[in-house]
Amino acid sequence: MKRNGIRHLVIILIAAVLLLPFHGCSGGQEAERKPAAAGSEKKELPSELKSIRSELDKLIAQLEQTAMIMVDCPTSDDQSGEEEDSGGPEEPKEQGADSVSKQQSSGSSQEIWSQIGERVAKLHQDWNEAEAVVIKEGLSTDIRDKFENSLEELTISTDQRNVERSLFSALEVYRYYPEMVDLFESKIPAEYFRLRNAAMVIRYESGRTKWEEAQQEVPKLKTQWDIIEKNQAIENQQIRQKTENAVNDLENAVDKEEICLVEIKSDILMKNLEEIEKKLNASM
Repeated sequence: MKRNGIRHLVIILIAAVLLLPFHGCSGGQEAERKPAAAGSEKKELPSELKSIRSELDKLIAQLEQTAMIMVDCPTSDDQSGEEEDSGGPEEPKEQGADSVSKQQSSGSSQEIWSQIGERVAKLHQDWNEAEAVVIKEGLSTDIRDKFENSLEELTISTDQRNVERSLFSALEVYRYYPEMVDLFESKIPAEYFRLRNAAMVIRYESGRTKWEEAQQEVPKLKTQWDIIEKNQAIENQQIRQKTENAVNDLENAVDKEEICLVEIKSDILMKNLEEIEKKLNASM
């Protein structure tokens, strides 16, 4: 009996010794988790990424104005500049007028492409500043490579003065921008930029009468808007309703395959989104 009591005591002591390291490790793991949780807090969106967004917006707007992709939609002013037919003989044109017009157009084009080239160079500079930061915060190699390839394609296309290809490449660069925004604390969520990109691609593809490609962007448009509407504090009911209507109207315009209608409805959506952006910036 005495021997059995000693044996029981030894078993109890061994069990107690085995339990001690377990609790010690548990405490150590808990201590290690705390810094990880603190480190998981997102940093503020860096200024270089804000600059990339700003340059992209300006570049895309300039390329859209330069491109002959979009059809000139009629406005109320179209008839005002037309001369009335007097029925008299046609006035002789000033000699050399066509030549002067072509020279002026060439000079204007040179200036436009010079500005576009400067914006592209600025994008490269901003990316050089931002690349190490976004990689450190977890940007995947795949997204980084796609962004860089699109930026390189944009550079080549603008150097060749290929408007359509330049605009496509600029939209591709923009497509990967939200992936970087997602890594940081941003007043404007990544979904906002994804929605803008979908709307711009719809306008681009419809301008080329590529309706199937335009249709493919519509689900993305609606999905991103649903996320924004649910997760963001858009307190102004009027702005929220206007934007939802604009999303639906743009979808209907694509369904009708009307280029001018798409252009008008996408412009309205963009203006509503700008209004939402101002509200989000002011609320935080």
